[in-house]
Amino acid sequence: MFSKEELKGIGDLCVKNNIIILSDEVYDRLYYTPFTRIATLSPEIEDLTITVGSAGKNFYCTGWRVGWLIGKPHLIKYAGAAHTRICFSSVSPLQEAVAIGLEQADKEGFWEQSKKDMKAKMERFNQVWDELGLSYTEPDGGYFVLVNLSKVKIPKEMMFPESVSGRARDFQLCWFLIKELGVAAIPPTEFYTPEHEKEAENYLRQVHLTFSHVHAVMRVQYTVSTNVQLL
Repeated sequence: MFSKEELKGIGDLCVKNNIIILSDEVYDRLYYTPFTRIATLSPEIEDLTITVGSAGKNFYCTGWRVGWLIGKPHLIKYAGAAHTRICFSSVSPLQEAVAIGLEQADKEGFWEQSKKDMKAKMERFNQVWDELGLSYTEPDGGYFVLVNLSKVKIPKEMMFPESVSGRARDFQLCWFLIKELGVAAIPPTEFYTPEHEKEAENYLRQVHLTFSHVHAVMRVQYTVSTNVQLL
């Protein structure tokens, strides 16, 4: 997560060059360190900013795909025009549920409790990596952890489909975890251009959203510690 100073530097650069800012703030209710909305830093930055929000992320129902954009009318009108031709409409009952949820969340103390619950799950989740001696990131918000699995040696006899064998090592690690341990992860090089894949090919993106995920990773802990060779 960018600091206030970093965001100000980015914002000022965008103002200087008249660049529109698309600010991904889908975890704006789930953060563990101080969080700054870039649009609040100056009127000039606000005029160039479209802020993206997500009920799916806020309420842990990512399948709902209900979100919003916040920005000045001169920017939002173009996003709205594009939306009618891409999505056309969302599911009305889910929009109604989100509206009620947002109204009730503050009254029920949902946001603060969510942060406490998720932070506790993340700490328990990361104990596994500490015990295995694997380095990982501690996120400033959200519910994903990047784990460095460069120490994990994939068996030479492991067979991969063509769609995996030709990709970076993190795809092969994901295949290995699914096939051998029954645990799914996300290969981060999917978000990289080919020339920069090496920077992330030993990492996997793990989610600590629910205790079922924590228990899955505990299976990784047991299996890796007993059956998988670490370099």
